[in-house]
Amino acid sequence: MQLTDRQAETAEIVRQYIEEHEYSPSVRDVAKQLGVTVNGATRHLDVLEEKGVIRRTSGVARSIRFCRPMA
Repeated sequence: MQLTDRQAETAEIVRQYIEEHEYSPSVRDVAKQLGVTVNGATRHLDVLEEKGVIRRTSGVARSIRFCRPMA
């Protein structure tokens, strides 16, 4: 499964945030780093979840987890 440059950038933002803070970013944190709206960041995260890169728990804040280690 291949990620677009923007999808890879989004995944890297999440990875770095988790590494630095030891918990996952909020959608607002991702949006700020990407320079997009919260809706835009949500769409990016939705695609990563559809591709099986991340998993989120509905209704739970800061619940982004990677399904497998990033290469």
